[in-house]
Amino acid sequence: MILSVHNWAEIVAAVTSSVCLIIRPTVLHKWFNLFLWVTVVVELVGKLTATMPGVKLPMYNVFNGLEFLVYLFFMVSLYNSKKWQQAFSLIILLFGIYFSVNLFFLQGIYTYNSNTHTAGCVLIVIFVLSVFYEMYRIENWTHSIQKRSLMAVLCGLLVFYSGNLVNTALLNYLSEKDPAQAISLYKLVNHNLNLVLYLLFTLAFINESFHKKEAGNQGAAVNID
Repeated sequence: MILSVHNWAEIVAAVTSSVCLIIRPTVLHKWFNLFLWVTVVVELVGKLTATMPGVKLPMYNVFNGLEFLVYLFFMVSLYNSKKWQQAFSLIILLFGIYFSVNLFFLQGIYTYNSNTHTAGCVLIVIFVLSVFYEMYRIENWTHSIQKRSLMAVLCGLLVFYSGNLVNTALLNYLSEKDPAQAISLYKLVNHNLNLVLYLLFTLAFINESFHKKEAGNQGAAVNID
C-alpha cells in the first residue's frame, strides 16, 4: 500500500492535533482530533479496499455525509446567538435527512452519492462565508492569534469545498470527451485540494497552541454573537 502526499498530510494534521491537544488543549483541537484520526483510518481502509467497490463505496458514502455534518456543526458552534444557531441547525437537520434518504432510497449506498456531495459542498461554502461575514462585522471579535487559527481552518474548508464544486463540474464536462483523462485530472486536483486543506489545518493547530500559550488560561471558545 503506497500512501499519496495528501495521505501523509492527513496523518501529519492528525498527529499535530494530538500533540497540541495533550500539551495545550483548546476547543479547536478537541473538535478536530478524533475526527482527523477517523479520516486517516477511512482513507487507509479505502487504500486497502481499492479493488473492493462493494466495501469502499458504501464506506465513503457514509463517511462523506458524516464529514459534512461535523464541519457544519463546528461552524454552528461558533455562534453565541441562539437565533442563528437554531436557523443553521435546522438547515443541518434537513441536510442530515436528505443525506439519509439519498443514501438508502435515492442514489443508494452502492452508488456514489454525488447529490449529497454537491449539496454538502454548497452548504459548507455558504456557512464559511457566513462566518467570515460575522468575523469582520464584529469589532474586537477575539484575540488576533486565535482569529488567525480559525481563519486557517475556514480558508481550508472554503478552498477545498469550492474547489470540489468546480472540479466535479469539470469532471462531468470532460467525461463526455475523454473519460480516462477526466478522471485522472479530477484525482490530481482533488489530491492537491486535500493537501491544501490539511496543511492549513496543521498550521491552525500549531498557531492555536501559541495562542493558548500567550493568552494564558482564557477560554478557547470562538463564538460569534
